[in-house]
Amino acid sequence: MKKYAALLKKLLVLCLAFCVIAGCSMPSGNVPEDEEIEDSDDDDRDRDDDKDDDEDDEDENSENVEPAENVSSAETLLLSRRHSSDIIYLVDAGGNLVNEISRRELAENIPESDLHLYRVYNETESSILGSDAEYIRSQAICEGDGFIFFSDYRLSDDNSGYRRIVYAISEDEHKLYPVWEGPSASFSSTCDYYNGCIYIDYSLGYDDNGDYLGMAESCFTYDEGTDSFVSQETGIDDVIQAANDAGMRITGACLYTSDPVSFKRTLDECGFIYGSGTDGYYIINAKGKILKIHDTIDGAYLQYYGPDCFIYQQSAYEKGTTSLYIFDVESAVSYQLTEEWPAAGFLGRDGWKYYYYYQTCDEYGININHVCEYNYMNGETTDLYEAQTIPGSGISSPGIEEFKVFGGRVYTIDLIDGEIRWMSADITNGRADLQDTGYSSGKVDIFNYGTVDHYSAEAGCEDCGTALHQKYTEFFVLDDEYSSYADKINDALSEKAQAFISSGMEGDGDVYDSPCEDHQEHPSWYRVTEDYNVSKVNIIDDRYLAVNMSGYWYGGGAHGMPMRNQYLFDLETGEELFFTDFYTGTEEEFKTLIAEKTVEDYESYGDYPPYYATEDMDQLYKDAYNQASLQETCIEFTDDGIVYYYTPYEMGPYAAGYIEFNIYYVELFNRGSLAER
Repeated sequence: MKKYAALLKKLLVLCLAFCVIAGCSMPSGNVPEDEEIEDSDDDDRDRDDDKDDDEDDEDENSENVEPAENVSSAETLLLSRRHSSDIIYLVDAGGNLVNEISRRELAENIPESDLHLYRVYNETESSILGSDAEYIRSQAICEGDGFIFFSDYRLSDDNSGYRRIVYAISEDEHKLYPVWEGPSASFSSTCDYYNGCIYIDYSLGYDDNGDYLGMAESCFTYDEGTDSFVSQETGIDDVIQAANDAGMRITGACLYTSDPVSFKRTLDECGFIYGSGTDGYYIINAKGKILKIHDTIDGAYLQYYGPDCFIYQQSAYEKGTTSLYIFDVESAVSYQLTEEWPAAGFLGRDGWKYYYYYQTCDEYGININHVCEYNYMNGETTDLYEAQTIPGSGISSPGIEEFKVFGGRVYTIDLIDGEIRWMSADITNGRADLQDTGYSSGKVDIFNYGTVDHYSAEAGCEDCGTALHQKYTEFFVLDDEYSSYADKINDALSEKAQAFISSGMEGDGDVYDSPCEDHQEHPSWYRVTEDYNVSKVNIIDDRYLAVNMSGYWYGGGAHGMPMRNQYLFDLETGEELFFTDFYTGTEEEFKTLIAEKTVEDYESYGDYPPYYATEDMDQLYKDAYNQASLQETCIEFTDDGIVYYYTPYEMGPYAAGYIEFNIYYVELFNRGSLAER
């Protein structure tokens, strides 16, 4: 009976937890000062006593499953920035380097015939794949027992479509092992190396009627006898099937971190898996029993769940703000970790310590992320460090991108001397002092030739002061060593940035002519934002500076509009140049070339053409011919030719994005390089 009572108590607490997560009884402030919080020693003692009592009265027929503590057994941590790191690092719990593995060396050991299947490494002009090797390389996802695991997608053997794959490469011999290929229309959501196995959670996609088919989990382990990865039973197929049969959308414990966990690990540590249905929130226990815990309520988003707590966001869309909450399962008390900020989110867990961030913004476009540690045992919050946007770095989430915590140390990335590097700090004694590890995640080519600066502007309603138009733009600053006309070029680039910032900012900034009561009630609904970033800088033939810009305009609705442009300068004169400064043919010849290249681009994709507006090649030719003009700005100069592109809606739907193709200089100018005259 005691065990049964304990089960009922736990289910009741979970129900209360999800009531809070769904938005019920939401607290409006921080933990009250008179809230009684037991110290960590008492908490440990009470938990141990409860566990002993439960063991004394254990009933083999009980449906209760006691979750294990979340203690990582990993000996090393993998440091790799998604697809882009040229070097993969493995560090131990003390932060010491264990292994350093070059992606290039891994690729060199793959048979040339398989390089397109296992895209470990990508470098333009690489000696491995040739000058046309432009693709997103495989993502290093986890590591264990001498293997690094990668996730990617590739065209299936029967050409039925692209399928997700997972493969492993041994750390010592650099030998590649195929592990898993998902079914058609599926995608992998989690890859987790746990207890000597690689667990892969993936979606089964949708049936012909558009109904969601649910999730699945595959498990593989390395077999020395066959020198291959062989499939193993996960032991939780019945649990996942029960969720699928009930129409649940299930997820592992860590939803929004760089290290999500598998269903198997979640069940071991929590005793249940969280799921959502069309009518509410559920938990599925280790025996496949499903308990509805609350009706669906908008506005709350679960970030993490475990045996001891739930962490969730509460967003106020009309104000564009987010708060972060933690619900303690044992005490059934909800704590507001952050006030309302532009952004906030869960980052990771290490034992009883939880890591999160909140974001402030003193200047539009320059975000400051504040990283904090919450000690679950004593309720204390520690401010660890803060980091702000670095123009031109390409780091979208400063201080939290690639955030990992391992062995009492925190890891993230930062820009150091024009290079993305891993930073680390010992956080066992409070505030973190991030230090450069020297481990590179790749150079940022923009900083090979100079630096990046920025301008920011904001216009508000003259009556209520609500910010209604916000703009941010970066501009490149060329180093003097590359041209005696660097000042002239830099002045021109700065003026372009200033013109962008000032355009459309006259008056009160209200482009919708809406009343103040709407501004104040739903400020984000009436706000227009425009962001323009330096995306690439190159010097062509030691003569021409090419500065690529990319950005995004948003004024409400389902989506905004992307922006893209390139500025070209002659380093020998400081003058800005345009396509017509090089092209000597007629406009008729140019229009004909563009039309021919457009049709050629469509046909080059075979059975999977890009999303052009028409499949009629005669009509496509006519559309491209009419669209082309020598005055177009949809041209970007490269080392060996131009990139010609169509913006969204020009030649296809918005979903097609930029449709682009290359034209070599020999086809345009009858010469091999831009500098030839």
